[in-house]
Amino acid sequence: MKETNNLELVQRVKDGMQRCLATAMSRRGLDEVLPSYGDVLCLLRLMGTPVPVSDLVTTLRRPKSTITKATDFLAREGLLRKRPNPGDGRSILVELTESGAAFADSFEEARKSVGEMMFQGVTSQARKEFFDMLEKVDANLYGHHC
Repeated sequence: MKETNNLELVQRVKDGMQRCLATAMSRRGLDEVLPSYGDVLCLLRLMGTPVPVSDLVTTLRRPKSTITKATDFLAREGLLRKRPNPGDGRSILVELTESGAAFADSFEEARKSVGEMMFQGVTSQARKEFFDMLEKVDANLYGHHC
Protein backbone atom coordinates (compact mmCIF):
# COMPACT_ATOMS: atom_id res chain seq x y z
CA MET A 1 0.00 0.00 0.00
CA LYS A 2 1.34 3.43 -0.90
CA GLU A 3 2.01 6.08 1.75
CA THR A 4 -0.76 8.31 0.40
CA ASN A 5 -3.23 5.45 0.71
CA ASN A 6 -2.30 5.11 4.38
CA LEU A 7 -2.93 8.80 4.93
CA GLU A 8 -6.22 8.52 3.07
CA LEU A 9 -7.16 5.65 5.39
CA VAL A 10 -6.41 7.82 8.43
CA GLN A 11 -8.62 10.57 6.97
CA ARG A 12 -11.44 8.08 6.23
CA VAL A 13 -11.26 6.74 9.79
CA LYS A 14 -11.39 10.27 11.18
CA ASP A 15 -14.33 11.16 8.93
CA GLY A 16 -16.16 7.94 9.85
CA MET A 17 -15.57 8.54 13.53
CA GLN A 18 -16.95 12.08 13.25
CA ARG A 19 -19.99 10.82 11.31
CA CYS A 20 -20.70 8.13 13.91
CA LEU A 21 -20.21 10.61 16.75
CA ALA A 22 -22.63 13.06 15.12
CA THR A 23 -25.18 10.22 14.81
CA ALA A 24 -24.67 9.16 18.43
CA MET A 25 -25.08 12.78 19.53
CA SER A 26 -28.23 13.17 17.47
CA ARG A 27 -29.74 10.08 19.14
CA ARG A 28 -29.20 11.83 22.47
CA GLY A 29 -30.77 15.08 21.28
CA LEU A 30 -27.39 16.81 20.99
CA ASP A 31 -27.43 17.45 17.26
CA GLU A 32 -27.33 21.25 17.43
CA VAL A 33 -23.74 21.27 18.72
CA LEU A 34 -20.73 20.27 16.60
CA PRO A 35 -18.67 17.38 17.98
CA SER A 36 -15.64 19.66 18.23
CA TYR A 37 -17.67 21.93 20.51
CA GLY A 38 -18.33 18.92 22.72
CA ASP A 39 -14.56 18.63 23.12
CA VAL A 40 -14.50 22.18 24.53
CA LEU A 41 -17.21 21.34 27.08
CA CYS A 42 -15.54 18.07 28.11
CA LEU A 43 -12.23 19.83 28.60
CA LEU A 44 -13.90 22.47 30.76
CA ARG A 45 -15.53 19.66 32.75
CA LEU A 46 -12.13 18.04 33.25
CA MET A 47 -10.45 21.31 34.26
CA GLY A 48 -13.22 22.02 36.77
CA THR A 49 -12.56 25.74 37.21
CA PRO A 50 -12.90 28.80 34.98
CA VAL A 51 -10.04 28.86 32.49
CA PRO A 52 -8.71 31.40 29.99
CA VAL A 53 -9.70 30.80 26.38
CA SER A 54 -5.97 30.63 25.61
CA ASP A 55 -5.74 27.43 27.72
CA LEU A 56 -8.40 25.83 25.51
CA VAL A 57 -6.48 26.88 22.39
CA THR A 58 -3.27 25.35 23.73
CA THR A 59 -4.74 22.14 25.10
CA LEU A 60 -7.06 21.39 22.17
CA ARG A 61 -4.46 22.53 19.60
CA ARG A 62 -6.98 24.49 17.61
CA PRO A 63 -6.76 28.02 16.22
CA LYS A 64 -7.87 30.81 18.53
CA SER A 65 -10.54 31.83 16.00
CA THR A 66 -12.02 28.31 16.13
CA ILE A 67 -12.14 28.26 19.93
CA THR A 68 -13.57 31.79 20.04
CA LYS A 69 -16.32 30.77 17.60
CA ALA A 70 -17.04 27.65 19.68
CA THR A 71 -17.15 29.48 23.02
CA ASP A 72 -19.33 32.26 21.58
CA PHE A 73 -21.81 29.67 20.29
CA LEU A 74 -21.74 27.65 23.52
CA ALA A 75 -22.29 30.81 25.58
CA ARG A 76 -25.30 31.77 23.42
CA GLU A 77 -26.71 28.27 23.97
CA GLY A 78 -26.27 28.64 27.74
CA LEU A 79 -23.71 25.83 27.98
CA LEU A 80 -20.90 28.00 29.27
CA ARG A 81 -20.32 31.45 30.73
CA LYS A 82 -17.69 33.93 29.60
CA ARG A 83 -16.35 36.72 31.76
CA PRO A 84 -13.32 38.99 31.88
CA ASN A 85 -10.28 37.54 33.60
CA PRO A 86 -9.67 39.66 36.71
CA GLY A 87 -6.00 38.63 36.67
CA ASP A 88 -5.48 39.65 33.03
CA GLY A 89 -7.66 42.30 31.44
CA ARG A 90 -6.80 41.04 27.96
CA SER A 91 -8.19 37.54 28.45
CA ILE A 92 -11.58 35.93 28.91
CA LEU A 93 -12.40 33.15 31.36
CA VAL A 94 -14.88 30.44 30.41
CA GLU A 95 -16.69 27.99 32.67
CA LEU A 96 -19.41 25.40 32.34
CA THR A 97 -22.99 26.05 33.29
CA GLU A 98 -25.13 23.25 34.75
CA SER A 99 -26.55 22.71 31.27
CA GLY A 100 -23.03 22.56 29.86
CA ALA A 101 -21.99 19.97 32.45
CA ALA A 102 -25.02 17.83 31.56
CA PHE A 103 -24.20 18.20 27.87
CA ALA A 104 -20.57 17.21 28.53
CA ASP A 105 -21.78 14.06 30.31
CA SER A 106 -24.06 13.13 27.40
CA PHE A 107 -21.31 13.90 24.90
CA GLU A 108 -18.90 11.63 26.80
CA GLU A 109 -21.50 8.85 26.66
CA ALA A 110 -21.83 9.34 22.88
CA ARG A 111 -18.06 9.37 22.45
CA LYS A 112 -17.71 6.22 24.57
CA SER A 113 -20.34 4.37 22.52
CA VAL A 114 -18.52 5.27 19.29
CA GLY A 115 -15.21 4.14 20.78
CA GLU A 116 -16.70 0.80 21.79
CA MET A 117 -18.14 0.31 18.31
CA MET A 118 -14.87 1.30 16.60
CA PHE A 119 -12.81 -1.21 18.53
CA GLN A 120 -15.10 -4.24 18.41
CA GLY A 121 -12.96 -7.32 17.95
CA VAL A 122 -9.73 -5.50 18.86
CA THR A 123 -7.86 -6.86 21.87
CA SER A 124 -7.01 -4.60 24.77
CA GLN A 125 -3.30 -5.10 24.00
CA ALA A 126 -3.81 -4.05 20.37
CA ARG A 127 -5.77 -0.98 21.56
CA LYS A 128 -2.95 -0.03 23.91
CA GLU A 129 -0.37 -0.39 21.13
CA PHE A 130 -2.58 1.62 18.76
CA PHE A 131 -2.96 4.50 21.21
CA ASP A 132 0.72 4.40 22.13
CA MET A 133 1.49 4.75 18.43
CA LEU A 134 -1.01 7.59 18.04
CA GLU A 135 0.68 9.42 20.93
CA LYS A 136 4.01 9.16 19.07
CA VAL A 137 2.45 10.34 15.80
CA ASP A 138 0.77 13.23 17.62
CA ALA A 139 4.09 14.22 19.21
CA ASN A 140 5.75 14.10 15.81
CA LEU A 141 3.10 16.29 14.20
CA TYR A 142 2.99 18.86 16.98
CA GLY A 143 6.66 18.69 17.89
CA HIS A 144 7.74 19.85 14.43
CA HIS A 145 6.59 22.74 12.32
CA CYS A 146 5.13 21.53 9.04
